[in-house]
Amino acid sequence: MLILKSVRNGNVHICAKALEDAFTAERYEQFHRFLPRDAIRILDVGCATGRGGVRLKELRPNCELAGLDCVSERLDELPACYAAKILGLDRKTLQRKGF
Repeated sequence: MLILKSVRNGNVHICAKALEDAFTAERYEQFHRFLPRDAIRILDVGCATGRGGVRLKELRPNCELAGLDCVSERLDELPACYAAKILGLDRKTLQRKGF
């Protein structure tokens, strides 16, 4: 989400506008084509704010999507389509989450 602020005649105008990132959508569409058809649990490594995961969930609505990132603020922004949020790459944490 991109928040734009402008000041006109002393008044502040705020406009929220979704960021368009065609590259992310295309990349996740490519990932989807190469996933095994029976893959149900998917770990999105380096998920950032989850824009790609949203597209992947649209393509495969029955999957369980987990996001892994090294920045906690990014995980805080993940959309609801992510069933789990994993901070950092810790083998024990991944194993506990079933990956």
